[in-house]
Formats: sequence, C-alpha cells, structure tokens
Amino acid sequence: MEKTGTLERAKNTAKERLSLSRSNSVCLCLCLLSLAFFASLSFPQIVVGLHASWDNDLTDDIPPKCVTFGTVAVPYFHFVVAYKFPVMGVSVDWYRVEEIPQQHIPAQAQFDNPQGNFVVPSCASLLVSAPQNWQWAVFPCLPDPIVGYALHNTNYKVTVQWRYGVYMEGARGPFQTSITIHVQNLVVASDPRKLIKWDPEHPELCDTTLSYSLQCAQRKQVTVKLKVYAVEGWQAMELSDTFIYPDRSGDTVDLTPFFLNSRLPKLMTLQTYLMEH
Repeated sequence: MEKTGTLERAKNTAKERLSLSRSNSVCLCLCLLSLAFFASLSFPQIVVGLHASWDNDLTDDIPPKCVTFGTVAVPYFHFVVAYKFPVMGVSVDWYRVEEIPQQHIPAQAQFDNPQGNFVVPSCASLLVSAPQNWQWAVFPCLPDPIVGYALHNTNYKVTVQWRYGVYMEGARGPFQTSITIHVQNLVVASDPRKLIKWDPEHPELCDTTLSYSLQCAQRKQVTVKLKVYAVEGWQAMELSDTFIYPDRSGDTVDLTPFFLNSRLPKLMTLQTYLMEH
C-alpha cells in the first residue's frame, strides 16, 4: 500500500510539472508575439523613391525607364512609396522643381498637397524585390507630363516633403527626399547672324551655304525646317528635312541651286525651326 501511494504521488507531481511547462510555453509564445507586434510598430516597413521617368528611344517599343541621376530628355518626375502594416498611409506636403542654371535667375515651381495613385508602378522592382506583397502610393511631381518638353537644358533639383501614419502611434515626419537630374531636350542650333549672299556676277562674294546642328538625350525622328528671308523681311524660301537623330545630328546645305532656278535677292537671312515626331 505504501508503494502504491508513493507511485500516485509521483504521477500527480509529474502531471503538475507538465501542466506548468505547457503554461510556461504558452506564456513564452504570447510574449514573443507581443514583442514582434510592438517591434513592428517601432520599426515600420516603408521604402521611398524619387524618380525621373523618360524614354531614351522613341523609335522602339520599349517603355520609359526610371532613373535617379544622369541626363534625361522630356522627364516626368514621380515619388513612389512602398509600405506595409503598421504604416497606414502616406501623404505629400509639397514637391518643388528647381532649375539650377549657371547664367540666369533660377526658375522654381512648388505644388502643395498632390494627390497620389494607389497602384503598383512600373518601377516597383527598383524599390523592393516582391512588389505584390507591398502597398503602394505614387505621387506625380509635375502637373502634366507635357511640361517636360518645356524644361530648359540644365540641371534640376526635385524635392519632395512627405510623411506617413503608423497604427496606434499617429503621424511621423515630415521627411524630405530629393534628386538632381540634368535635362537635355532637343534643340537646333544655327548661326543667327548668318547672311546668305548671292551675286553670280561676282562669285568671290557669294556665300550660299548654311549649317545647323541638333543636340538631345533621346533618339527620335525629327523634322528641321529652314526658312530664308530677304533682308526686307519677306520669306524667300523654305526647306525641310526629316531624319532620325542621332543617326544624323546636323547638315550643311548649299542654296546655289535655288538661286539658279529663281529670281531671289542678293542678300538674305536665315531662321531655323524644329519639329519633333
């Protein structure tokens, strides 16, 4: 009987220890979960990027690409945010596009409270490796993509002031993100003081050639128009040429055939125009 009682007491003690061990395990798991939750609140997952989107070749079907530095043409700036819980949302206070020239007063434009789009951007893989597992917000940093055509050929600094909200904690920020990009849009250059001279009786006085050159960061089809005016102000002739830049980046034209086939004044001036396709 005494042995039986000893065995029963041993069994009961073992059960109590097993129950206590399970309770301790549950408490440990709860503690770890709590620590993970509060750690996620303390270190929210958020990744941001400020990009210049541009197409370096308008003659192919490859979509535009996003960059954060270098030389671009006709850029469209946007601010991209990827975030996960406990981040509850992102907002932009303002964005500023500032021209940084060397020879004239800088141009600057600031836009307040732009509205974002909550879609996965095409450049999402530049920020994170698994875009589908994140929430997204994309904010434009130009009022319209066509504004990129009007930008001067110089450096631009784009700055965004933004903030985000965290679950149970409220807003964090503001923060600022900026990039500097060099813009090289399409321009045509010729000598504005060029004077066309035609005097068949004195060939040594003739100067019937004119030259122009193009510069741009993009590959594209362009049409260059040359308008030649008499010194009295009326248009004497117009020439045009369409080609792919930079396969050709300029030309020198001899107007002698035009003078031989028409009655044109002896002195004329040149104006150069450019059309993009």
